[in-house]
Amino acid sequence: MKKGTNKGKAGRRVRRTPLVGQRKKRSNSPLMNSAAGQDLPGGQTKTISTGRRSTSSTPDSSLSTSSQRENQSPNSSPELIRKVELVLPRLYQKQTEAIYSPARFALIESGTKTGKTLGCAIWLVDYAWNHPGSRCWWIAPVYKQTRIGFERCKSLLPISLIKVNESEMILTLPNGSIIEGRTGDNPDNLFGDAIVRGVVDEASRLKELSWHAIRTTLTQTQGHLRIVGNPKGKKNWFYRLCQMAKDSLVDKTQFSYHHLYSTDNPYVNPQEVELAKHLLPRHVFEELYLGIAQDDIAGVFTNIRSCIKDTFAAPIYGESYYMGLDLAKHSDFTVISILNQKKELVYFERFNQLDWGFQKKKIESIAQRYNNAEITMDSTGIGDPIYDDLKERGLSVVGLKFTNESKKRLIEGLSIAIQEQHISFPDIPDLLSELDMFEYQITPAGNVTYSAPEGYNDDCVVSLALANMCIESGMKLTLADTRNVAMETMEAITVTRDY
Repeated sequence: MKKGTNKGKAGRRVRRTPLVGQRKKRSNSPLMNSAAGQDLPGGQTKTISTGRRSTSSTPDSSLSTSSQRENQSPNSSPELIRKVELVLPRLYQKQTEAIYSPARFALIESGTKTGKTLGCAIWLVDYAWNHPGSRCWWIAPVYKQTRIGFERCKSLLPISLIKVNESEMILTLPNGSIIEGRTGDNPDNLFGDAIVRGVVDEASRLKELSWHAIRTTLTQTQGHLRIVGNPKGKKNWFYRLCQMAKDSLVDKTQFSYHHLYSTDNPYVNPQEVELAKHLLPRHVFEELYLGIAQDDIAGVFTNIRSCIKDTFAAPIYGESYYMGLDLAKHSDFTVISILNQKKELVYFERFNQLDWGFQKKKIESIAQRYNNAEITMDSTGIGDPIYDDLKERGLSVVGLKFTNESKKRLIEGLSIAIQEQHISFPDIPDLLSELDMFEYQITPAGNVTYSAPEGYNDDCVVSLALANMCIESGMKLTLADTRNVAMETMEAITVTRDY
């Protein structure tokens, strides 16, 4: 190795070496080398070692002017090129074994922060750099997720030597290879092309019809695919394909299965994972950090039916009651949930299309009936002036402004209470349906967010969670300091909601 090549560092270095008298090779096929250069065992290709040192060639424009090149005759001096060496980050061993598997289809179930996105980007760039004329895709369920993969691939390449189409998410390499980002939200847009390498990211969240379309793009080229993601329940094509890949009788030249835990990544602090284990519900932790698919497709609330009891009851003199209030006027529902000190749901009501004046009177009447129940309400958006009006009416009320973080704490508190049967409620179809469908998503930044599926309501869940939080927080507040204490104990950021 020449001095200054920076071997073993995680960064990227491009070295240009003029090769006098060497002609640039050309291919008549747009899929040049599509079946050649198969990956070798141990994470190697024919031109690089596990240190990810790749070599390609590009015209050396500095050695002749454009006019000189245009005026060259067929018998004139050959066109000179530069040999460009690309040094890619080193992968840890389990990462290499999974992503550089010799199988055509490598299925990788993974916990969060295992480096699967970066590792797959290295694999894709590595192949495209070493195989001129290759067409490669990065596919993810939605634009933001696809954009992350595209940016990772771009960051690994020398920007001065590639052409970048930001709007179409296309990287054109100097050897004619193309890396393109594609979204899987519309399966019809994935048909018709032919690729030699592809990465399907967040596969458990990709539509099954999109997977069918992606498979057709590999038929002509017999290309390779890396299918990766955090599991999300067991009722999806990714989970089924992983089970097939595990089968000892399956053709291992075609399919391989790999499992990465968050703690496999040497750059993840095990203490951080252990902390998450204590803070998150067990089933959520196992999916997000251990990469173990859970039985419930929503993956948020489990053991729901074990909490069903006939708990509706009239108020008892001297007892304390806690109301969770989620407001709406038109499209969504206002929901009132009241728990007693045993966390039994003694009162529940759901209504919509009522004017605010009537709603405020109704809320006041119910709260007074239940011994001036303490109220915790969603005060985001339109809820803020309602909060002020209820406070002026003499009610004991705390307003919670929803943020991704505050809603996360809210929902996880209810999830744990249901999982451990610390809360009980009657057989209410609307509530049970919302609990069943409630789900979590992992944002491109790796954060966990909770919500109902698109097009469904979460008002019952939020109302019950607010009542549960009211008890958990021990909010025995006086009217004089209600707002001050609430602002000190609850983080206030905004989440958009439709009312």
